[in-house]
Amino acid sequence: MTTGRECLVIRSGAFGDVLMASAVLPGLAAQGWRLTLATSWEGEEMLRHDPYLNGRIRTWPHLPDKENAETWKAAGTEFDRVVNLVNGMECSILRHPSQLSYHWPQDQRRTMSSGSYLAQYMAQSGLAGPGRIRFTPSLDEVAWANEIAEKIGPFVVWTLRGSAPHKVYPYAPMVVTQILSQTDHAVVLVGDLGARELEAAVYDATQDFLGPAGVKRIFSLVGDGSIRRPLALAQKATVVIGPETVVPMAVAHEPQVHKVLILSHSAPSNLTDDWINVTALTPTAPCYPCHRLHTDWTYCPQDEKTGAAACAASLPASLVSEAALRAIGALCAC
Repeated sequence: MTTGRECLVIRSGAFGDVLMASAVLPGLAAQGWRLTLATSWEGEEMLRHDPYLNGRIRTWPHLPDKENAETWKAAGTEFDRVVNLVNGMECSILRHPSQLSYHWPQDQRRTMSSGSYLAQYMAQSGLAGPGRIRFTPSLDEVAWANEIAEKIGPFVVWTLRGSAPHKVYPYAPMVVTQILSQTDHAVVLVGDLGARELEAAVYDATQDFLGPAGVKRIFSLVGDGSIRRPLALAQKATVVIGPETVVPMAVAHEPQVHKVLILSHSAPSNLTDDWINVTALTPTAPCYPCHRLHTDWTYCPQDEKTGAAACAASLPASLVSEAALRAIGALCAC
């Protein structure tokens, strides 16, 4: 056991899960704690330059629950305090398939799952809100983002998909062509290799509607190999559009960047009520909001026409286009 003021913060999970943990670090540091983060490789990538950690990050592989508990117990003996954020947000607000509450009646899930993810993080850390999510790019990443922004002029970042099957907006090609045709903005596409098919559909629609001149205003980072570069570039965007993913979350509290968020399993009270300068689009599908984590389509209704999640498909392209154009300033907000 140390004799100082050493605090271990534990948070593994997907990129956005760990990035949200950045909100608790300033408050803990203000209490006099010297912070170390225990996380997965995704967490190390997200928070490697966070000034409150200063590189004090331990990465562990994804382990079975029993091994996780044993590892946490052993690590905790080295610290004066442990703040464990694992499964707090997921299992208290967003229902996990391993929980019986995942199968509660829909009205019951909605009643019991209306809380804020970010407020849950703060409460687990013993901190008063509000919290602020921060992505800290490196100096090299800032220089790269500045170079790209200068090269392409004003731009919108579009996240084509998230880490779960329901976090895809099927009408992205239609909305992108509207942005390109009605504004002077370029569009930067981001996503992993699984977004290649939708990326190709965006290019095809733009070629058909606007020709080569329109295609030249699309810049793609799909399959770029680094999640950090899109996040650094998002800080320079006029608007960031997409489903519930880490890219919009990384600028959630950046007032100069407008967010147009396509909600899926979360209600605004869960996610966007804590954000700044955001337009949260709420689906009209009967299943929304489900408050369920999905890894496949077993409990997620699909739209027959598009194959996308019913919640995403219930938002027409015209609605998303109008929200994007208003955020850019190409439509009156009245």
